[in-house]
Amino acid sequence: MTSVIARISRSLIAAVTVGAMLCSTLAPPAMAQGKVTLVWVGYGGASGEAVKKLWLEPFMKAHPNIEVIYQTGVQWAKLKAMRETGDVTWDLYEGDLYATDPENYFEKIDCTVIPCNEIMQDSNRSDYTIVTRTLVNGFAYDKAKFGDNPPKTWQDFFDIQKFPGKRGVLARPTAAGTVLMGAMTGAGVPRDQLVPYKLDKAFEALNKLRDSDNLVLFAQGPQCPQLLRDKEVVMAGHCDAGSIVAANEDGANLGFAWDSSIVLAASIAVVKGSKHPKEAMQLIAYILDKDNNAKLSAQVAQGPANTLAMDKVDPKYKAWTLAGHPDVKPLTYDWPYLRKDGQAINAAYEKWFSGN
Repeated sequence: MTSVIARISRSLIAAVTVGAMLCSTLAPPAMAQGKVTLVWVGYGGASGEAVKKLWLEPFMKAHPNIEVIYQTGVQWAKLKAMRETGDVTWDLYEGDLYATDPENYFEKIDCTVIPCNEIMQDSNRSDYTIVTRTLVNGFAYDKAKFGDNPPKTWQDFFDIQKFPGKRGVLARPTAAGTVLMGAMTGAGVPRDQLVPYKLDKAFEALNKLRDSDNLVLFAQGPQCPQLLRDKEVVMAGHCDAGSIVAANEDGANLGFAWDSSIVLAASIAVVKGSKHPKEAMQLIAYILDKDNNAKLSAQVAQGPANTLAMDKVDPKYKAWTLAGHPDVKPLTYDWPYLRKDGQAINAAYEKWFSGN
């Protein structure tokens, strides 16, 4: 009897051992290793490729237990629906962070992990969002047309006597904030009096271009350098500095008026309801480290958000970021104002460029 029991026991032990081995073999690798997956939602394009190559891939290499999936398709309505249903599939959201009640959509930024005191301030920053990089819009011009006396300011952009020729203007409702800020400045509105927007002054300046047949409207950002290259305009407003860099690398001869700079501070947030907020904060801390934050400028004409990273931008690329123009005082967006009145401003601008 004892030998029978022994044989049964040995058989059970063997079966359990084989079963355990099979379970271990068949278990998904992520579960076996305790791997975490984060979903980062951004705008894509050249900026998205730079984010993936210079921030996300090195982070994953340094943290093999964390996978970061980059997705495009920033949509506030989709984020809102996730929060309302409780089915949150995004972790990091880099988009239109316009909520007047961010505490209902985002986790509070963990400044015990993230170097918050080193990061630039911006009206789009709150306890729930933080700036990651800076993008610059402004106007570009045909260098061959103006030689040693190029236009420099928004006043120059709207001065058709001193700088004759057609101007390109971005005609898209969501570009209203940028276009009208430049137009108000060109009309002589002091920078500290831009808000609330002086729409009458802005449209007066734009009408001067249209009425003198010096206005060319375009709908998409990439058309800005192309219009200049095709000699359809001598200046084009509301261009991303990065698009001018790319055009010049492709053989164009374009200038960018840095004194016309309008800076957008791109921010990021951790979605409330994320299954991995700790790891998401860890990723933000990594990209905002002063050494890592400066690396993005090596691929796109965007500057760091960490104030200690300005001197770490590669000199080869520094001239195409605000870090290379310390004397420039760029215009900035007033996000609290735009959250409140932005839709009405967009509608007014759309009515103007549509001719209604």
